[in-house]
Amino acid sequence: MKQLYSLLVIFCMLFGISGSLRAQTPEEIRVDLELFYGNALVFPIGELDLTNTGEIPPFFNLEVQSFLENAVRIKLELQVLVNGTQIIRSESNAFELPVNAFIVANSQTLSMGIPLFDSQGNPQTVELTIDDNDIDYDAVENLENAILNTGFLPAGTYVFQMSAILVDEGNRRIEDSDSDDNTLFISNPTSIEQQFPGRSVSENIIEEINTIFPYFQWYADAVPGSVTFNFYVYEKQPEDLNIQDVFSHQPILHIQNYQNSFIQYPIDSNPDLTNPDGSVAEVVGPVRLLENGKTYYWQVESVIPTATNNIVLQSDIFRFKVADDVQGINYSPQIVTFLRQILGPDYEGALQSLLENGFEPNGTITMDGSAVEINQLLLLISQFQSGKLKLKKVEVY
Repeated sequence: MKQLYSLLVIFCMLFGISGSLRAQTPEEIRVDLELFYGNALVFPIGELDLTNTGEIPPFFNLEVQSFLENAVRIKLELQVLVNGTQIIRSESNAFELPVNAFIVANSQTLSMGIPLFDSQGNPQTVELTIDDNDIDYDAVENLENAILNTGFLPAGTYVFQMSAILVDEGNRRIEDSDSDDNTLFISNPTSIEQQFPGRSVSENIIEEINTIFPYFQWYADAVPGSVTFNFYVYEKQPEDLNIQDVFSHQPILHIQNYQNSFIQYPIDSNPDLTNPDGSVAEVVGPVRLLENGKTYYWQVESVIPTATNNIVLQSDIFRFKVADDVQGINYSPQIVTFLRQILGPDYEGALQSLLENGFEPNGTITMDGSAVEINQLLLLISQFQSGKLKLKKVEVY
């Protein structure tokens, strides 16, 4: 029971994740809870700073202000829904808001008492306690066990519905009017995998490519657009004996804050790196072109936002060699990868059957009867992954 109560306290400290709560009549009372990091995909419980070390930056602000001519007693009610199911409903103790008083607190000060200022700016402290709660103990215990095992909120959709209750007016409830700010989507991305070019350094084979402007493709198990990528390409020098030697040099291409999961090697030192949201990725240092006959290593980092900072996941290290004599370019492996991404698991069997019977995409790529270049296909794939395009129909013939 003690552990269950502790988890309840954790959720009650998450008042700020409920976004903005505005009274239906703003001239009476305004309640505003602002989350600083609403785009978090990972939420470590340690970032709540339950031990009050003060070393973790606040991740939400709480403001309550009264515009009434008389003092008013209010309570705060929080409902927590996980994947659509309510697991907790908690109601705080009633406390008094003096005339024109206001409360300002954050995630560091909430557990120590809320500072309240009267109309003259004189401070006092309001203690918040849990006076009434309705708990789904089985669901809470399952969630608690997952948190204790990993230190993170499990992946899922967390909805925090807040209400302000006016005790002196028959418990009249002021509902949250901005539900879009009340949902936290936790995906806990854990991997980033390269697709092409090349193969892992753990393999003995060094794959050759026949272009100095290859396309790089990778896959991250995060919602497209929710993370950014750092991209590195290194040239292997003749004296390099291992990976550490290769990575001891400056990269010949280093890009930061990139949102797409593919990129063509730049043809000049000032490539267009506009992201889907309109921002521009950053090229760090000079850009050197690839050369025939040389071997290159590349790696990608996925930068994942959390409640107060970022987590960086590193991919494997891939390597490839640019052929000594560049011939025609073969994009068959890339196109097969694209087909898998577009078709999804429902058509994996049909695609695999085609491949086993010698299917190899080649020749000219057409769309609606018109030829398209590989970079146009890459752009369409990016739009499909980000939800800007939808697949209406698939025909296999």
